[in-house]
Amino acid sequence: MLFPFPDYAGVEPSAEALSLVGAEALCPAHLRSSGREVTLVTRYEDARAVLADDRFSRAAAVALTITARKPTSLPLNVVDPPVHTGRRRSISSALSARRIRDLQPGIEELAESLLDEVEAADGVVDLGPAFAWPLPVIVICRLLGLPESDRAVFHPWVEVMMSIAKHSEAEVGEAHHRMAAYFTGVLKAKQARLAAGGEPADMLEELLQPANPALALPFADLVVLGTGLLLAGYETSAHTLTACLYILIRHPEAADALRAEPDRVPRAVEEMMRWMSLNSTGGALHVATEDVELPGGTIPAGGVVLPLTDVANRDPAVFSCPADLDWARADNPHLSFGHGRHRCPGATLGRVEVEIGVRAFLRRFRRVELAVPVEELSWRDKTFIRGLAELPVRVKP
Repeated sequence: MLFPFPDYAGVEPSAEALSLVGAEALCPAHLRSSGREVTLVTRYEDARAVLADDRFSRAAAVALTITARKPTSLPLNVVDPPVHTGRRRSISSALSARRIRDLQPGIEELAESLLDEVEAADGVVDLGPAFAWPLPVIVICRLLGLPESDRAVFHPWVEVMMSIAKHSEAEVGEAHHRMAAYFTGVLKAKQARLAAGGEPADMLEELLQPANPALALPFADLVVLGTGLLLAGYETSAHTLTACLYILIRHPEAADALRAEPDRVPRAVEEMMRWMSLNSTGGALHVATEDVELPGGTIPAGGVVLPLTDVANRDPAVFSCPADLDWARADNPHLSFGHGRHRCPGATLGRVEVEIGVRAFLRRFRRVELAVPVEELSWRDKTFIRGLAELPVRVKP
């Protein structure tokens, strides 16, 4: 078995991934890029154990990376303590639940503004570039204190950096170089403003001048953090929101029920996140630093493992009728945001963005239909975050 699995159309896990649901807990495979043998971890209990166990190192797996992302653009994903601990602690306060609550009115206002343009469009409108993609991008720009107009500047770099075997090594290197240079310039300008007596006005400035000096990070780390925060806040939320809108368009009865009871939107969003599959690499590579006994078997020291969270999210031992979209599912401990020390630090913000986007869209539009047959939709390929390349629809306020 070769991994990653081939590209395909659809928001559910691939046929290859679904074939692993209920199969052996530890499945041998080989990486397409290098031929290196890996163990795919498919069951919920085992995947959660890998993600929580300090004996599995991500830093040791850096050379086996599947995507075009280099370590200099991955501030948290491919580092272990103590580097991970320091970086994580520094951004945790900036992404606190209180701060996210303070951001909500602005996110709601932005959603309505974008939907004003969707409503004003005559005929077919592509919900991706018109609504689902700019919403989280503008939010992360505001959070980091970046000019919103710079979206056009860094978007091409993001596309290259998030790819899988799609661009040349020179193109990948150039994109990383330009992104690092961009954040170096941004941070130096903010550093100068603070030195002149300015108070921190955004997340990057709070990282440059933390309230607790013990949380201060080296300048080079802040360049890496800026890049990672931008990419994480950009790609994942944008394509998750697009996928949620697509699912609801394909399930109009569920959309109508949520319009009637908007308080059910958060639970519906959690279920769609569990059910969908947008991570082409399945999860992050880990290397066992010693023999580790998992519920499903033993991983020897030096063994490379890959917890497939999308497959684990379909584990029948944890989720009843896992293949079904259960809009009222109450107990939903899905692993879409990860688990343990590497759990996504922006999970709260991502949830809020998608929930606000879904709720606002359902409130504004009573009837939504795809403008092309499902089989004619275009899907992203050779990229870390899967999803729709377009979502053309006709809407009725």
